[in-house]
Amino acid sequence: MRPPWAAVAAVCAVVLGVPVLVHGLVAAPENVTVQCSDHKPRVFWNYSSRVPTEFTVQFRGSGEHPSENKTVDHELDLRDLVWRSQKQMLDYMFIYITAGQRSNQSTRSPSFSYNKYKTADVKCSLMFPRGNLSVDGSGATLTLKNPLHIYKELEVIEGSCLDITVVIKNYY
Repeated sequence: MRPPWAAVAAVCAVVLGVPVLVHGLVAAPENVTVQCSDHKPRVFWNYSSRVPTEFTVQFRGSGEHPSENKTVDHELDLRDLVWRSQKQMLDYMFIYITAGQRSNQSTRSPSFSYNKYKTADVKCSLMFPRGNLSVDGSGATLTLKNPLHIYKELEVIEGSCLDITVVIKNYY
């Protein structure tokens, strides 16, 4: 049962526009999504209540201790968590999100990994910066900047763990 003050707080927040953080029993977040198609992984979720709520975001990998962050937003930047070590970024990762402090209902994200050999719901990838193609009489040269030297988040990664695929398409 919701505490009686929760209803008053909800009315104040919705009708009067007064920001009130509700820490009572609340519903779990929905539609948790992980976006990791670059070096800035993020998690997003929906929440049905219009009352401002504090969320606990628990980050878990298969090899390290869970870490927790608190936010009132419906998203969280995961860079500091994913890129803390090479082992972590190549691991199997997932998120639990809980609304309110006393809720025992959390929502689990899809699993994700930057390691293409891990079985995960979401396969993360790193995009290379644009390359430079130069053509001369003897052939063509494609020059790419190494993303490990561009993005500070990737300093923990050794180059030997990366697979690089170059796709050349012929357009006539």
